[in-house]
Amino acid sequence: MTHPIAGIPPGAVHPTPADGKEVTPTSMMPTTASAVAQPTAVTISADIQSSPLPPSATGFMPAANGPRRPPHAPAIPRRRGEVLEDAIHTAVVELLAEHGYGALTMDLVAASARAGKATLYRRWSCKLDLVIDTVRRLGHSPVTDPDTGSFRDDQLLLLHEFADVLRGRQGAVTATLVGELTRHADLAAALRAVLLHQRRAVQMTIAERAIKRGDVRHGTPWPLVNEIGPALLFARCLISGEPLDHGYIVDVVDGIVMPLVTAVHGTSDK
Repeated sequence: MTHPIAGIPPGAVHPTPADGKEVTPTSMMPTTASAVAQPTAVTISADIQSSPLPPSATGFMPAANGPRRPPHAPAIPRRRGEVLEDAIHTAVVELLAEHGYGALTMDLVAASARAGKATLYRRWSCKLDLVIDTVRRLGHSPVTDPDTGSFRDDQLLLLHEFADVLRGRQGAVTATLVGELTRHADLAAALRAVLLHQRRAVQMTIAERAIKRGDVRHGTPWPLVNEIGPALLFARCLISGEPLDHGYIVDVVDGIVMPLVTAVHGTSDK
């Protein structure tokens, strides 16, 4: 093993100069601090200190406006028009189902839809307007007229479709907004239009065909008949929380609706 300082193996005989004096490792080392190599100080000019680091030093590419993103990361496409509005309305539906109307804010919608708050306020002046517009858009899906040739089968298919609505996005939104309907007339009107108006028009078309075929009796209380099925499904889904299965729908049609439209009530002899 070599000596850590002088490079001479331990125990080796140190060479001597011509004068005969032994040379020690200590005498071979520099005797002054000035002889020891000092680290060179690097002076960075002010213009270099103030200049930003290049992208290769940070790992992120600077964006003109907005947050930095990693290099080679795909840019988020800018959405406009219906694409942007669809994303916003989808965020409203999801947030309503998760948090309810009271906890919904424009900040939450903007963050969930990845849109700016200014974008939201350019289209809707407040949260209520945004929710009303979202509810109206939910009603764009048309209610199907079954037209099976049988009043009973038409009722079964119509109630099955309404059950699907209640189990889907419209049902989730409706459940969170029921408590707000008495406080916001415009919201109540929008929700009724989605759930009731188009459906009632289809129900009356079904009734008119059934009357012409002679499937139902004259004098049937159609407003009551048309309200019974949807009302029972609505209460079962949103209040009792019981399933809207096929057996229950058959019980409603066969046990309540059909007796009302086919029973012939005799007149009293008195």
